Amino acid sequence: MTAAGAPATSPAPPTHLVQGRAVRIPVVVRDAVAMSAMFPVRAAGVRRLLPTPRLHPAEWLPGWAICVLAAIEYRDNDLGRYNELGVNFLVTYGPARLLPLLGLVRASRQGTLGAYVHRLPVTTSFSCDAGRDIWGFPKTVDEIVFEDVGERRVCRLESEGAHVLTLAMQRGGTRTLAEIPQDAYAWRDGRLFKTPSRMRAEGVGFRVGGATVALGAHPLADELRALGFPRRALGSTWFGRWQATFDDAVILERGATS
Repeated sequence: MTAAGAPATSPAPPTHLVQGRAVRIPVVVRDAVAMSAMFPVRAAGVRRLLPTPRLHPAEWLPGWAICVLAAIEYRDNDLGRYNELGVNFLVTYGPARLLPLLGLVRASRQGTLGAYVHRLPVTTSFSCDAGRDIWGFPKTVDEIVFEDVGERRVCRLESEGAHVLTLAMQRGGTRTLAEIPQDAYAWRDGRLFKTPSRMRAEGVGFRVGGATVALGAHPLADELRALGFPRRALGSTWFGRWQATFDDAVILERGATS
């Protein structure tokens, strides 16, 4: 109880120690350039990659789920400047999977559609350790290079000298995206993490198609091929200035099996 006349105090925000440096939650992204593209992949294959039966691929057609490739150039961020390329699957969490398309649309409207982060290469060891230790993200340190070629931005991912994939997308947009919540799921050390976040953006462009991917000679590329990964995206989104806030993770499950 607060003493009479004394100001009320708020609890201190949670802090994580990463490489000897304190990282305060929430982690804020003040400026980033981002692009994301949705690709159809076989739902049965995605289901085998999910670590718990309570995670379900969100199907847009019977038997077909959605993989989102998200490439981000962080320019002003609490974790520093770095590049990132995420391989994510749209999912729902709960006792039962939803109907194709109708369930996906309903989950999106209700805010229960999330992303399972399957792979998350980044370019700095600090952002890698922070992502793994705070949110359970499967981060690795790899080479991610962006290049603007005409009206397109090209992102090339290499790991240990091998070409993994190249994502190319049309740049530009004039829309503004109001702040929306989004949940990310990740699996680490026998635990299922759920990380709530909020994002907003300016200079946004939504397109049907608009992006292509070329897969290289690497185990991750082979994994995507096995899912029936196509060359062209279903749809893509460009974010000229992307901002986000990441809260602390919540542990949903411990010791679940694949």
